[in-house]
Amino acid sequence: MRGPIRIPRCKSGLRCGSLIVMPDWTYRTIFKPILTRLPFEFARRLALWPIGTLAELPGGSWVVRFFGHAQPTPDMVVRIGGISVLTPCGVSSHLDPDAVAIDAWPLLGVSVIQASPLLSHDSGGDSSWDRSSNQLETNGRRGGGWLIPDGARPTRNPIAVLVVAPYAALETTFTEEFRQLTHFGPQLITFTEREGTELSRFNGSSFEEVRRMYGPDVRLAFGCAVSPECALDADHMTSVVATDWDFVLVRPEPDEQGKVTLNQRQLPETVAAVEQVRQLVRDETRIIAHGGVHEPADALQLREAGADIVLLDSGLVESGPGLPKRVNKLLHPPVSATTSLPPLSHQSWLWSVVLGVALLIGGGIAMCVGLTRVVLPYDEEFLGMLREELCGLNPKLLDFMQHDRITLAGTMLSLGVLYVVCGACGERRGRHWVRVAVLASATIGFFSFFLFLGYGYFDPFHAFITAVLFQFVLFGFRSQLLPEVDRSTDERNSPAWQRALWGQLIFVVHGTAIVVAGCVICGYGATDVFVREDLEFMRTTRNALVDANARLVPLVAHDRAAFGGMLVSTGVFVTLAALWGWRRGDCWLWWSLLSGGSVAYLLTIGVHWHVGYTSLKHLLPAYGGLAAVIVSSVLSRRWLCAK
Repeated sequence: MRGPIRIPRCKSGLRCGSLIVMPDWTYRTIFKPILTRLPFEFARRLALWPIGTLAELPGGSWVVRFFGHAQPTPDMVVRIGGISVLTPCGVSSHLDPDAVAIDAWPLLGVSVIQASPLLSHDSGGDSSWDRSSNQLETNGRRGGGWLIPDGARPTRNPIAVLVVAPYAALETTFTEEFRQLTHFGPQLITFTEREGTELSRFNGSSFEEVRRMYGPDVRLAFGCAVSPECALDADHMTSVVATDWDFVLVRPEPDEQGKVTLNQRQLPETVAAVEQVRQLVRDETRIIAHGGVHEPADALQLREAGADIVLLDSGLVESGPGLPKRVNKLLHPPVSATTSLPPLSHQSWLWSVVLGVALLIGGGIAMCVGLTRVVLPYDEEFLGMLREELCGLNPKLLDFMQHDRITLAGTMLSLGVLYVVCGACGERRGRHWVRVAVLASATIGFFSFFLFLGYGYFDPFHAFITAVLFQFVLFGFRSQLLPEVDRSTDERNSPAWQRALWGQLIFVVHGTAIVVAGCVICGYGATDVFVREDLEFMRTTRNALVDANARLVPLVAHDRAAFGGMLVSTGVFVTLAALWGWRRGDCWLWWSLLSGGSVAYLLTIGVHWHVGYTSLKHLLPAYGGLAAVIVSSVLSRRWLCAK
């Protein structure tokens, strides 16, 4: 449901926010060491300004989804009264006090955002981050009014708003300020703060009266907040359970100075409080737990204790923006063994494997041709020259064409390995990203065939292989993804996980570099064809080759363009795999990236040395790519291959 959401601005003119704008593989490796050394309020504004702006721009939500890939599934929904919350993750008002990321949070896997009265920055309401203890300290004193911003606009993504309201605001006839909170939309969740035992004065009739005051367009769920200490107080809990609340919020309370300290050490008392509350309230009453979640395993402890939704705070600053996604994956309910499956021919993984096998066969044929004749009979017919006559034109010409064709074959074999292994081992287990990566990569590879319009040589064998492969791509689009059968084992922010983030960063950069290199080679294939090092190797000029045979350059160009298109396809798959597939225990991904990358680079380097084309400038990208594959594999092995 959509409704108007009002976005405030801080005094500095920048949008406020929290340290969660970057993916984990850049946040933990590069940005967190910098941001946590800055004043927290400044770093908060600096960090969330890009994502707050991006989520408001046309197409910005798509960009965030692309990098996060954290969309919830229907089986994650939690019902609170008459409200559907899409995931069991929320964020505390201490983390995003001005609700700036209201459009971006759902894209990161968050479905509940807590709103509070404005903190008084003039009276010491600033937050701070303690690097030594990884804790967030914020002043709990309230300023002059509710979170009522200056403009209004509709939300683009569904999110539930958890409003921290003092008891008096619900008991009286509602001040105008509190009434304006309904502008947050029909997914508004309200609850009252603890004020002695007076909470028991609320009952079902009081709730219905409030709902009538707001009207049918605003759906409300009512609950009360208790601290861990009060949750363990039998007398206080007696007054709480006397009312049929829709939910109970277990949250830390400010100290005597109004300061709230948030860290992982709060987890044991939060777990104990949740267990106590679950034993006392009705089964229909939901429990929202706030305090101590720094790792997915912390959220799992709270879920097992009885919590339905967890609110994140200092854990997002410590762990990074991927924490909601990791929590949702861990709390995702397992697929039932009785789930019906589509026929084998309609399962998407099969067509990914078939596509990969076809690439392996095509790459094997290209390898055999490159190691023997180099040019095929229809190449000779196109040129009007035999293989022996080509040798007479330039003694290095066939060596140059051999290095092009072996390099193309190595890239095809590499992509075939990636498709087969990731399809059979990943997509078959319900990894949605594999299907998207295969279809995106293969579609780009198909359209790269039409680069022949730029260089003027229609290769019939290449056209036949492309047409066959495209049939498998179409079957892949029409097939169905199997349900995910295993729950994530990514529970801890272990040293192996932190090293694997460096490996992930290297592979993302590496995959992007492959895409850029492929685009450059495609451009050369359809235009200039040769670079300076190529002509120096053959000790000739482009004009000399054109004068010798006008069709020689188009023949070489078609190998160049085909290699460039295959590079783009491979780079797209590698980039998407690094962005979306980095998951503890997925050893098959580690082996596919290592073996696929090694095959391509070793064949490329080997054929260059075989024909004597050893220019360091020309081979430097291959050396760098092989080094990137090896270093990333070493850094991520212990985490990706964990049992």
